[in-house]
Amino acid sequence: MTKENSCAQIKLITRVLSTACLSSMLLCYKLWLPDRNFPLTPVFEFSLHNNLLAISITVTAFICLALIIFLRNPQRVIIIFVFASVVLALLDLNRWQPWFFQYTLMFFILAFFNFRCDDLRYQQAIINTFKLMIAGIYFWSGLQKFNPHFLTDTFPWLMEPLGTMFGTQTSDNFNFLGYAFPLIETGTGICLMIPALQKPAVITAASMHCFILLVLSPFGHNYNPVVWPWNIAMITFVFILFFHESAEGD
Repeated sequence: MTKENSCAQIKLITRVLSTACLSSMLLCYKLWLPDRNFPLTPVFEFSLHNNLLAISITVTAFICLALIIFLRNPQRVIIIFVFASVVLALLDLNRWQPWFFQYTLMFFILAFFNFRCDDLRYQQAIINTFKLMIAGIYFWSGLQKFNPHFLTDTFPWLMEPLGTMFGTQTSDNFNFLGYAFPLIETGTGICLMIPALQKPAVITAASMHCFILLVLSPFGHNYNPVVWPWNIAMITFVFILFFHESAEGD
């Protein structure tokens, strides 16, 4: 992989990351404001009584995300966002959403990148770190589905829209997927780290996210739009990080 290719990957990931994070934060904007019906739950025994300062931190985070999308070298802005996101997380445990935790960690890694594309080894280290992170998410997500609750509660709920669209009898034919889902997702995480299996793993991951988007969309449960951008971002991440490389290997 050349310096130009790896740098282009990082820059594209940065823009996708910023867009997805900004979209999700805007969709649940009340979570990031101090004045709301549900009380803040700070990590430490203190609270920020200055609402204007708390709102300023949130606005700063939003502005940073918007700037990162368009700036050619957003390193300094990324650093500011990381600090702002850490403060926001410390002020309220409810903000520790999995997608926000993932995005902040990815931005933390990008904060050490100068965006000048002059160090292939460092660029490749960032790409490899992101690969390990994304593959680990699929592996752990599949692993934690090996529990009775998923089979008896979560999976039937996921299949309800298919019953509405195609009839209950048709959806019942897919009940075996309740047992297969954990294996497929865990296997996807493993296969993403094996060059010869990356392309089918990418297609499998994208298919899973498309299914989830269908279930959560207005055509399904019309539920939790905050994670819609995350699903789209994950599809983009796996294609950027794994599919292109697999194609080059072929």
